[in-house]
Amino acid sequence: MIKFYDQTFFHIYKSLIKSPDKLYKMTDKSYPTLVSLMVLTFVQLANVLAVFLFLDIIGSRIYSYLMSLDFGIGIPIIFMAIIFVFNVVFMFNENRYRNVIKEFSKKPLEERIRGAKTTLIYGLGSVILVFILAPLRVM
Repeated sequence: MIKFYDQTFFHIYKSLIKSPDKLYKMTDKSYPTLVSLMVLTFVQLANVLAVFLFLDIIGSRIYSYLMSLDFGIGIPIIFMAIIFVFNVVFMFNENRYRNVIKEFSKKPLEERIRGAKTTLIYGLGSVILVFILAPLRVM
């Protein structure tokens, strides 16, 4: 699981660094590590939201209950903040992100391409799953 997490971080990071569009190409001064962690946090939040929506579909109504609270709309923001802080602490602990980048940069090209495709499917699939489950949930 941690290897997939590292792989996902690496490919998000590399896609930001090696963007062909000069408007979006990042340098070390534009904090690509933090931006990569923000993107990873968004995808992980989509996973959490998909789990809550699925639980609503099967009848547990956790998502409906949380959204009915006075501060219900702030709950995804709270989850996002918690996930982001976890990601930052996890990756910046002993400069772990540098080790991940070094480790995955040494992989063969075919393996990196396969990992990039997996990361793309994971990211898009997580977001699309939320849009599929949202209209299906029990009201």
